[in-house]
Amino acid sequence: MAQTATGRITGTVQDPSGAVVPGAAVTATNEETGVSYNTVSSDAGEYRFEALQPGPYTITVEQANFKRYSTTKNVLTANGTTTIDVPLEVGNVSETVEVTATYERVQTSESGNTGSVVDERSLRELPIVGRNPLSLIAYQPGVQQGSNTTGNTHVFGSRDRAFNITLDGIDANETSAGNATFSPIRTNPDSLREYRVITSNPSAEFGRNSGAQIALSTQSGTNEFHGNLFEFHRNRVLNANEWELNRVGVDRRFFLRNQFGGSIGGPIIKDRTFFFFNMQIQRQTRTIEQINTVYTATARQGVFRYAVGGTTVRNQPFGVTGASVDAQGNPVVPVGTYNVVTNDPRGLGIDPTARGIIDLTPLPNTFEFGDGLNTAGFRSLATRTDPERDFNIRIDHTINENNSLFGRFSFGQENTVGDTTNSGAARFPGLPPIVSTFRSPRNLAVGLRSSLSSTTTNELIAGGNRFIFDFAIPSNLDERTTPINLQTVTNPLSNSFGNKRTINTFQILDNVSHVRGAHTLRFGVNLRLQQHYDVRGSVAGLDVNPAYNLGGSVDTTRFGVTTTGTNAVNTNDRGTLSGLVNNLLGRLGGANVGLVDVGGQYGPAGTAFTFDAWYPEGDFYFQDDWKIRPNITLNLGLRWEPKPKPYGRGNSTILVPDRPLTFGSDPATNITFVEGNIYRSDWNNFGPAIGVAWDPFKDGHTAIRGNFRIAFDRVSTFLPSSAIYPNSPGTSLAVTQSFNTTSAADVRLRDNLINLAPSASDNPTARRTAVSPNLASLEVFDPNFETPTTYMFSAGIQRDIGKGFVVEAQYIGRAGRHLIGGYERNQVDIFDNGFLEAFRQAQAGNVPAGSLLDRLTAPLRSSSQTALQYLNANFSTTLARNNVAGLASTLNNNILTVGGVRTQLPVAAGLSPFFFNDYPQFLNGLQVIDSNSFSNYHGGVFQVGRRLSQGLQFNMSYTFSKSLDDKSYDPTFTRISSGNSQSAQSTPFDPDPANRRLNYGISDFNRTHVLQGSAVFELPFGRGKRFLSDTNGFVSRLVSGFTLSTLIIYESGLPFTVVAGSNTFSNRNSSRANYTGSNFNPSYSIDPATGNLFLFTADERAQFTIPAAGEIGNTGRNAFHEPPFFNMDLALIKRINITERFNIELRAEASNVTNTPYFGFPSSGVTVTSGSTFSRNLSTESSARVIQMGIKLNF
Repeated sequence: MAQTATGRITGTVQDPSGAVVPGAAVTATNEETGVSYNTVSSDAGEYRFEALQPGPYTITVEQANFKRYSTTKNVLTANGTTTIDVPLEVGNVSETVEVTATYERVQTSESGNTGSVVDERSLRELPIVGRNPLSLIAYQPGVQQGSNTTGNTHVFGSRDRAFNITLDGIDANETSAGNATFSPIRTNPDSLREYRVITSNPSAEFGRNSGAQIALSTQSGTNEFHGNLFEFHRNRVLNANEWELNRVGVDRRFFLRNQFGGSIGGPIIKDRTFFFFNMQIQRQTRTIEQINTVYTATARQGVFRYAVGGTTVRNQPFGVTGASVDAQGNPVVPVGTYNVVTNDPRGLGIDPTARGIIDLTPLPNTFEFGDGLNTAGFRSLATRTDPERDFNIRIDHTINENNSLFGRFSFGQENTVGDTTNSGAARFPGLPPIVSTFRSPRNLAVGLRSSLSSTTTNELIAGGNRFIFDFAIPSNLDERTTPINLQTVTNPLSNSFGNKRTINTFQILDNVSHVRGAHTLRFGVNLRLQQHYDVRGSVAGLDVNPAYNLGGSVDTTRFGVTTTGTNAVNTNDRGTLSGLVNNLLGRLGGANVGLVDVGGQYGPAGTAFTFDAWYPEGDFYFQDDWKIRPNITLNLGLRWEPKPKPYGRGNSTILVPDRPLTFGSDPATNITFVEGNIYRSDWNNFGPAIGVAWDPFKDGHTAIRGNFRIAFDRVSTFLPSSAIYPNSPGTSLAVTQSFNTTSAADVRLRDNLINLAPSASDNPTARRTAVSPNLASLEVFDPNFETPTTYMFSAGIQRDIGKGFVVEAQYIGRAGRHLIGGYERNQVDIFDNGFLEAFRQAQAGNVPAGSLLDRLTAPLRSSSQTALQYLNANFSTTLARNNVAGLASTLNNNILTVGGVRTQLPVAAGLSPFFFNDYPQFLNGLQVIDSNSFSNYHGGVFQVGRRLSQGLQFNMSYTFSKSLDDKSYDPTFTRISSGNSQSAQSTPFDPDPANRRLNYGISDFNRTHVLQGSAVFELPFGRGKRFLSDTNGFVSRLVSGFTLSTLIIYESGLPFTVVAGSNTFSNRNSSRANYTGSNFNPSYSIDPATGNLFLFTADERAQFTIPAAGEIGNTGRNAFHEPPFFNMDLALIKRINITERFNIELRAEASNVTNTPYFGFPSSGVTVTSGSTFSRNLSTESSARVIQMGIKLNF
């Protein structure tokens, strides 16, 4: 059953004295299909059925001189082990002992595999608003959600990408960037029979990732025809309004979703061949409000209006103090005018191409934005539609009593037209969307189960997973689209190329099980070959389609702009004026395009970057489940997960630097990129899985278990495919032109001076030696990268206390080593070169002649200006905020032209090119992906569950835990560095690459206390129930058939870091704030002075300060915690029986039924330098109540 959706039934056959009975004939019969499997008990009395489909089974045992034994309704779950011990009675084999559901409810045969099964009843009865079965993972013990990282789901301290999802044994992951609650194949509660979630310490047959193993099992047909038709509906009338919309008096946004479809399954040949088909169609439309900047009617005619009254008077929109216009855009202050056309020094007038672009934009309908007189807002509701269609078909066939076969194909189309997640909504009515995302998943599984002998079973599965992710740009197909980008106002269309990735996984796995005495030996192999094929339009920081950017310097004298006197245009309004002049006259500020290597030369514009990367993976395991005594099972396993290096096919060449760029490597200005491997193959990944399960009372009601496991993680393919392959020097080229940079220049579109072809000497081979100095950025892998490894420990006790109740207490520990991380290799040095001391002297007003800062600023200032005067004029805020690393970075990144040669400022000042950092080729960042991050987790889990009894089923758990690390996520979608974000979005670089422990602290996702659970309750009313059981007719139909179910979660608040907003220690990270207060667990309150919601009170906000230059701050990473989180979902289901075979199901389901807003991390951030908005919150992190209505016809 290794990493498949099948399960196993095992047990011991004993006589009345407790002695084992070898050679007994044992039969397992699937009660839904009638398919039977046969085996015999071993010399140790053990029997075992491997690779069985989930469902209820009847176990019969026959042996001479004993009565025939039969036990029914024994439930086998996906990837589970059902233990059914058989006590034979002396007698005639013609006599039968019949019992019901004798399987053990505690794990007496497995020491690990911590987790649970989301069974068919849970999938059908629990409130799943949106119909995503994977959403129930959030209610598994040890799972923590809502972190500020990108994947959003963590289990027992694992990272958010460390999940493995399989569908009938075949990989169902989004392998480029995995997520626990997302699979490319969109399953629904009716397409699955159940799924198993293993959250910690899996046995050796499970692997690929160290987090949760999620094994989905699709529905199969049975000997009877069953199915349903369904419709689920949501709309804005049913939904509560979002808190932030209520706050500003805005009504609920439009929302309409219909999900409909059905299922049918049954026999093709009874007891032999079965089919199942499921389909779900979604039609969803929603709107979002957007406000874009457009020109007013007068501005479109070339008339710029401005408030007059001197240089202190400026244009202001409606609604602010000193507004220039009323709500309709009429001037309420004296205005002057400037005519763009009549003041055109070249007398050419309005550019027809630019005019055509502006004419695509509507007139404003709100004057609360822009400057009111020339630019204003256009408020509109942008539409996003999410059409989906998903299909699943499966056939099961029994070839003979020893061989059975299944085949399953799942496919779909899941699109987002006007993808607001990627800022893709149409900007104005009547125009195409900017981005639409098209997803095309396919998943195939074919499996063969063979009983090679009475003691040996083989399970072979082959298949594949295909996922196309197409970020299309519909507007670049519009004939009105041009490469021209307007200045100041919103562009109506986009000329971008778009990106597309295709992920293919080809897979074959084989599992063998052999029973030998008291040993069950299992071994197998899982081979996967993954292809990540990229077609990217974004390269070298630009797009492969050209961009012509209107702009440039507007000389006020040459263009006749009044700058003095009462009729002067205010300095603050001249930017808007320049934008209008440039846009209407078609003045060019610049042009650019990204070109890619095509056969050793840079191809023409519009040629996308393509890369065909392949990632081979192979897993091998051996497991021995040894029943050393009837009540003690020893699990001994070993898994080998080699991680071969990726490779490119065809013209896809992997380039790497010709020398190490890691911490401690030598500085260099002559780095060349050559063909190579981004990291080496790792063949040493051996992971033991060892544990013991003990039934101390030998009654199957108590299990004491302990387990140790070593597991490994893979590298998501998106990281190298998006950050490494397309950005290696020589692979792509940024071609740029600048125009109108001087007062005398006046280049127009109609001059046809744009030439974005590379120079004749510019070729990919020459460009592989990185230019120095250069404001480029680069990501590379540490060539000594190792496979991320996790050490797992668990110990616990489980007890069946009767009446369907099982309680459990468990300790879970994890130690992550060699985790994926990274650091900024090119951080500026301020400590060892005297710059920190020079900065402190400048803060004190002392910059002596010939001193360091005097030398560094000399090339930048006039001869009449002292260094101190220059610093005070240009960097007064930098000095006041102790921003020493920020100043160092600014100076270091200043590239001058000296004698016609590009020269870095330190060199121009007579210093070494390595004065501030080691690699002047990559002044904007040299980011090294490494495997030196680490984590530690300790947690206690307490559970109580009750299987369905007297109409009630529930599971509740409480987890008390602490997770520590130096980074909490794999750098997948985002770059490792994230500036001031810190743990608010994701923990960025370590502040000091030489001391990783400076960043060691509470994990970004850590929630100390988590209470979570689910419950299903059949209301006790109507015929056959506790109340009103004797009613008939209408009353009985009215009160009977109700089921109430709920999902509930309460969690401690997430940790966060208060940042200073100043680079006092590192140029890549804002330093942490200094804090003299004592409240590290703040709660939201209304500020009486502003009426706004703040996480910290005014007194607390005043206790935060910026650290001194050279210091990192005294608060530490993740020192503070948000308020706790609470959510409850609820479902009310009414079933109405029409006939014995048909019933109608009416459903009302609600998420966040209490409509409790969760004010987590402040929307305005927690940056000390943000001033009055520090810790202010204008939005919630939780959604308002959503109600879903549904109807199903079941048969």
